[in-house]
Formats: sequence, C-alpha cells, structure tokens
Amino acid sequence: MDAPGPVRSEVGEDGVSVVMLCRAAKRNAVDVPLAEALAAACEAAEADAGVGCLLLAGEGPSFCAGIDFHAFAALFAEPGGMEQAFARIPGAFTRIEALAVPVVAALHGAVLGAGLELALAADVRIAARGARLGLPEVRVGMVPDLGGIGRLVDVVGHAAASRLVLGAEDLDAEDALALGLVSEVVPPEDLLSRARAVAARIASHPRRATREAKRLLRAAADLPASRRREGEVAAQKALLSDPDHLGVVLGSLLAGRGRPGG
Repeated sequence: MDAPGPVRSEVGEDGVSVVMLCRAAKRNAVDVPLAEALAAACEAAEADAGVGCLLLAGEGPSFCAGIDFHAFAALFAEPGGMEQAFARIPGAFTRIEALAVPVVAALHGAVLGAGLELALAADVRIAARGARLGLPEVRVGMVPDLGGIGRLVDVVGHAAASRLVLGAEDLDAEDALALGLVSEVVPPEDLLSRARAVAARIASHPRRATREAKRLLRAAADLPASRRREGEVAAQKALLSDPDHLGVVLGSLLAGRGRPGG
C-alpha cells in the first residue's frame, strides 16, 4: 500500500484497485484532504491499464459517517473557506461517479450524510448487516449538497428519495436492500471478501467493453427510452469496428465465455 494518509490504494493481480478510507478515528468523516486524495486515487486507477474495477471501502467501525464538521468549522472561518469546501469536495465525488472504471462500494457501520453521498457515486453497493444508511442533513437545518439527492432519485426513485431526505430517516441494510439502494447484504465478516469477488468478476471482463457498458448505464438516466438503443448500437459498432477488440470478442465467444456461468 501507499504511504500513510487519509486514503490508501493498492492494485491486485485480479485487476482490482482497492481504495481504502483511512481516518478510522474520525469514522472516515470527509474533509478536504480526504476528498482530494480520493480524486487522486481515481485518476491513478483510470490511468492504469491493469485496473478493471475500483473497490471503495473504509477502515475502522464505519465506511463513512459524514462530513468532518470540526474541520469545516475551521475552514469556514477562513476567507473564502466556504467556497473552497463547496468546490473541492463535490468535485471529488463527481470524479468518482464519472470514473470510466466501474466502482464497487463496500459499506459497513455508519454510511450517513456525505458517506451515503459518496456511496451513491459508486456503481454497485454491497452492505454489511448492521450498516446504517441515511441523509440526516435536514435534522440540523441543512440539505445534502454533494450530489446525493439527484443520485438517490436515480437509484431509488422520487418517492423513496423524498422519504429518506425529507424524513431524515436512517435505514438498516435490509431496508436499503428492499429499496434497491444496495444490491446485496452480507455478514460483516464477509463484506470485503464478497465485495472483492464482485469487483474481480467485473475486472475479469474485457476492459473496453466494461467501460462502454458503464458509460451507457450512466447515460441511460438522462435519455428518453426511444434514444437509449441508439447509444447502445453506436457503442457496439465502435467496439466491433476495432480489429484488436474484435479479436478479443471472437476469442471470448469461441472459448464459451458468453454462455451462462462462463
């Protein structure tokens, strides 16, 4: 792993870049250095041809318990501090969402406020039993402001998002699964191994196809149904028009990798 800091990253032989939040004493609460380290880890993962998936996790008792309010109180006291915070942290979360490489988030403990907004920037979310997920901002006279409201609506729909945001309600992992906020709930001791297995399966597929599939999934929310297939066909033609990639496709088909369980 890299030198100690708010984030550590390591690329395994399975093509998974594990990015770990390392402010366990603060329950991985987000401050500007952590956000900027996350963005840098994303840049490194995207630039590394050996990375097929990024796994986002947190050390200690929680994935991420929210914003580090003590750090922000000090920052807001500085001239221009509020503007810095509002620019740098949302920008890091947007960078995670826009990452060409798929992102799997392993969630445990508190996944609240900025923690849930961070998780929503991932493509796949797996939760441990006992995790608590929510956006409690309105309880203290604030609103989620890191892109989480829009992402939550995209994931669970307007009605469920309204319940969570306006009610400032925390969900347990099973309720989050029922809403579609997470895709799977596992025992806490199995969280990292299961999330790693999901990430490794994603990373095992041809990189270019995986990146195109992620791009199409992200774009689908902003396109009318009548136009979604146009983008899919254009992407497929681009993939199959590349002789090198076509060789990968044909090799995979002949090896039977396209069959169920292949």
